[in-house]
Amino acid sequence: MDNGRSPTDIITYIGVPLAVLGVLPIIYTSVRAILTQRSIRSILKRHDLLDSALTRVSLIGGLVEVELPRCTITPLDRELDDGYWKLNTSHVPLKGGSWSIFHWNRLITGKVLYRCQYKDELKIPQADIGFEELIARLVFGHPPGTALLRPPSGAPGAVLTVAPAEDSDGVLSLQVQWRPEWQERSQASLPPFWMRLEQPRMPTGEGETDGTSTLQDEEKPEAGSGTESTEVPARKPSLLTTIQGMKTLLKVHGSDSIRFRAEGDRVTTVFFEESGIMTGERRDLSTHGETFRHWFVCVASALGEYEGAGLYNISIPANTLAFVRRKSIPCGVMVVLDLLESKDVPPWESPPPPWLKPQMKYFSATRRTDWLARWKT
Repeated sequence: MDNGRSPTDIITYIGVPLAVLGVLPIIYTSVRAILTQRSIRSILKRHDLLDSALTRVSLIGGLVEVELPRCTITPLDRELDDGYWKLNTSHVPLKGGSWSIFHWNRLITGKVLYRCQYKDELKIPQADIGFEELIARLVFGHPPGTALLRPPSGAPGAVLTVAPAEDSDGVLSLQVQWRPEWQERSQASLPPFWMRLEQPRMPTGEGETDGTSTLQDEEKPEAGSGTESTEVPARKPSLLTTIQGMKTLLKVHGSDSIRFRAEGDRVTTVFFEESGIMTGERRDLSTHGETFRHWFVCVASALGEYEGAGLYNISIPANTLAFVRRKSIPCGVMVVLDLLESKDVPPWESPPPPWLKPQMKYFSATRRTDWLARWKT
């Protein structure tokens, strides 16, 4: 049928506009990236950073790459450099550039690459400086009597203050003021970055008075059961009873808590305590393998999160974070936690490793919940 229109006309009037609409987002992204680059270069020029910076733009991705130098700084000589006592008029009021408010000796030690989609995302690399030099630089600009350290519990006064120079020969002079009522720490207090886990106490008045008697009661067969008692599965001891029983394996002293220090994402050694005092017995965790040490850190950090726990620093392993963030849980883990029976899940490709047996015996969800509830009380 010839109505005066050909396929060429259809392509011209429909295909070309659609093609133009398809490239409009790319054109918009490219124009925005160019304008963002111009704004960033203007900011760098305003703060005298354009000569040392390198900017690149990705028209398709809409990102602006800014490469800025990273510096190591040291204070100026307070006797020879007048800039030591003056503020920097070229201060960079951007994120990460608060250190530029003072004059410093600068040494470029590397480059830092930032990718910005908007000009507000631009920031300045942080500078490296020794903590002692930083404190000395800040304190020398303050008069004697300036408080550097406050007392605990929000009490009035100051623990550490700037003292007059007198005969200190230009070295920073400080004054310590301590009161007996501030002495809240004792031999049982933990040093910084150490953690303590206390053993859950056996409940009283609920049929479980101590681990030995409870364990004997649980192992005792019921009276009058006869031969039929052998067919009834024995009741598994509770987790608290198991802990009490394992305490008898300690060779030197009894203990009611352990202390340890996390180094990154692992703990190598735990030290046993009694009433907060170290007993001298320790346990090396390296023999249990990397998996055990990684999970020990994760569980210890969760149980040690309570008021007054002190300072500690841990790093959760990346593989552990990836595992707990999944929306699904492997069937094998559900079996280990006694949430599912082995017959209710697909068969394992290979037999479970032998280290799963004690965990399948003791670490059920109900017992863990009961343990945590008693822990909090």
